[in-house]
Amino acid sequence: MPTSIFLTGATGYIGGSVLALLLPDVQAGKYVVTTLARDSSKVDRLQTLGVRALKGSLSDHELLKKEAEAHDVVIHTADADDLPAAQAILEGGKAKKERIGKRLIYVHTSGTGVLTDGAQGEHIEGVVYEDTNVEQLRSIPKTAMHRSVDLAILRASEQGDVLAYLVLPSTIFGVAKHKLAQPPLSVSNPLSQQIPLKVKATLRRKPVQVGSVGPGENVWPLVHIEDIAGLFVLVLEGALKGSIGEGWEGFYFGENGHYKLIEVDSAIGKILYEQGIAETPQVKPFTPEEVEELLGTYLGTNSRAKATRSRSIGWKPKYGHEDFFKSLPEEVVIVASLFK
Repeated sequence: MPTSIFLTGATGYIGGSVLALLLPDVQAGKYVVTTLARDSSKVDRLQTLGVRALKGSLSDHELLKKEAEAHDVVIHTADADDLPAAQAILEGGKAKKERIGKRLIYVHTSGTGVLTDGAQGEHIEGVVYEDTNVEQLRSIPKTAMHRSVDLAILRASEQGDVLAYLVLPSTIFGVAKHKLAQPPLSVSNPLSQQIPLKVKATLRRKPVQVGSVGPGENVWPLVHIEDIAGLFVLVLEGALKGSIGEGWEGFYFGENGHYKLIEVDSAIGKILYEQGIAETPQVKPFTPEEVEELLGTYLGTNSRAKATRSRSIGWKPKYGHEDFFKSLPEEVVIVASLFK
């Protein structure tokens, strides 16, 4: 029998890229995949790919519970911070365990935002979190970004209700080129979050000028969209074999190097200036009011991660720091063209 997978977020950046990698195995009969979409036209387009597509959203908790109970695996990529949605999936997993005695494999998308500090762009924090260091992982404050959902999933793992695997992407870069993200299908988002957020915040300033949070001396990890999608597939395969760690031993960081935020700000400023959009390539720090209104404070934080466990299961990311900066012009120009 093929393995049944319930994939949330197929119309998103990460989920669409994961589904694109799974499709050859779907077509070969190895996997049967169920997806969700809010848009009826996207439901129809997803079904042309040989997947079972349902109209629904993360607010449809009974649907999430039902589908989680009915499937072997849930890969949840839609929203790292939607606790009620995660709880509905966990309830489905518990019901599955109680009904047939088999634990749901739950692959959840968290993020290295959970590792952030309060630097406000002023400095590089010395702590580097490693995904094999359980003591470090347990020490993360309950108030950290993504943490309430992560802890709920880990509690369910400890109680024996699900087998939990947490994938933590960092700053994801690269325009998604797979067929789900490009015409004529265009069912999934081709763009990342952090770079577009910074570009949109810049374009809202009058006159247009790229900004930083403080001096921008803070750092974040980076990972290409194709590499992080590949990590999800590796975690799925390892989970099905029972050959990789789960629960507190089941954190998998998506990291292939780090970058300093001021480097990205400077690159964005140069690109927008060369496009005739910004009046100057120079970086001007955002005011505290602009940070609160346009960005949120997390882009002024440090997030430092080392993907030791991910690499131990065979993950070999192809794209690093140099590729990150090479990818910026395409993404910045696309976001600027879409800005309203």
